[in-house]
Amino acid sequence: MNKYKFGVVVAALPHDPTELFEVDGVLGASKRAGIARVTFVIDADSAEIAAFRACAGLMDVGITPLRYDQDLVSIAEIADRIDKDRETVRLWTTGKRRGGFPGAHTQLGTSRVWHWADVYAWLTTVEVAWNGNGDGEPLPARVVTIHNGLLAERRESGSRDWVPTYGAIHQRVAPHQQAINVVFKRSAGQWESISRGRQAA
Repeated sequence: MNKYKFGVVVAALPHDPTELFEVDGVLGASKRAGIARVTFVIDADSAEIAAFRACAGLMDVGITPLRYDQDLVSIAEIADRIDKDRETVRLWTTGKRRGGFPGAHTQLGTSRVWHWADVYAWLTTVEVAWNGNGDGEPLPARVVTIHNGLLAERRESGSRDWVPTYGAIHQRVAPHQQAINVVFKRSAGQWESISRGRQAA
C-alpha cells in the first residue's frame, strides 16, 4: 500500500469546515484567486483507487469536485519543494547535470512548467537527497488526465451520481481504442469494480 498526496479543485468549500474533515484523507483546504482546493493524503493500493476515494468522499458530503490538480511546477517551485538551489534544478532541466530529467509539460509566459508527478518519479530514480518521500507521492500525470476526463464526462452527461462506469466510457472511446489501449489497460478492472461498489452502496 502506498501513500498519495494530491489536490482536488472543487466548486465551493462548505460553510462549516467540520463537514470537510468528515471526508476520509482530507489534509486541508484553501481558496486562492477564487479557486477552492482540497488536499488529500490517502493510503491506497493504487493511485487510481486513491483518486476515486477522494472524489467519492467529496460527493458524499455534497461537495462538487471539478478536477484533480495537475500540480504544475516551475524551476523555482521545484527548488523550493526539494530544498535545492534554482541553478541546480535549472542544470538538471537542461541535461548539463545528471540526465533523464522529464520534459516540460508546457510554458506559461516565460517560464517552463513540469508535472510534479514526473519530477517526483525522476527524483526517486536518481541519487538526490531530499525529504519529500514522507509526504506521499503525487498521482501520476496519466491518472490525473484520465480521472479529469471522468469528471468532465459526468458534467457533460448532467449526472448527479457517481462518475460513469468504465464500460460506458469504453463504449464512447471504442473507435480510438488502439491509440489509448495502453493508458486504459491498467485501470479498467479497478474502474469497473469501484463503480459497481458505489452503485450497490
